[in-house]
Amino acid sequence: MAAGTKVAGRILEQSSGELLRIWRLARAASRNAVFPGMLDGVMASFFQSAGRVLATGGPPEDAWKGTSGMLRVSERLGAAELTAEWAVAMEVLAAVCESFSAEPAVGEWIARAVAEAERATSRQPGASSAGVPAGVLEVRIVGDMPPPKRVLRASAEADG
Repeated sequence: MAAGTKVAGRILEQSSGELLRIWRLARAASRNAVFPGMLDGVMASFFQSAGRVLATGGPPEDAWKGTSGMLRVSERLGAAELTAEWAVAMEVLAAVCESFSAEPAVGEWIARAVAEAERATSRQPGASSAGVPAGVLEVRIVGDMPPPKRVLRASAEADG
């Protein structure tokens, strides 16, 4: 039996901490030149908000509006980095929905919620931050964001 929106929403909300852990691992594997992720400070809140809004039957656009935390933006990395990180979030959410046999409507809702969040965050550097919720602190990063040396060492040891 497929999970409907209320059940799926509750699962996402209650699993937000574990979803964050999975997202961090997936993001680090695919985007290891940037540490931490640009969305690292908002992703747990987004997962929780998306679950809550989905469970109560709200519109997907409200998932981003209910998010709080620290959003990093970088002129050097540009909007492409944020778009790539949202793509990882969509992969994680799609996989978790598949794991509990969510109805197709759940996947469509989540895709719209992620698309709205991506649209609001992935604008040109220096553009208006009008789409950023009041609970999100936008921090501009002016330098590189390389992983710590211990992470690079561990990665090199695993490869060699």
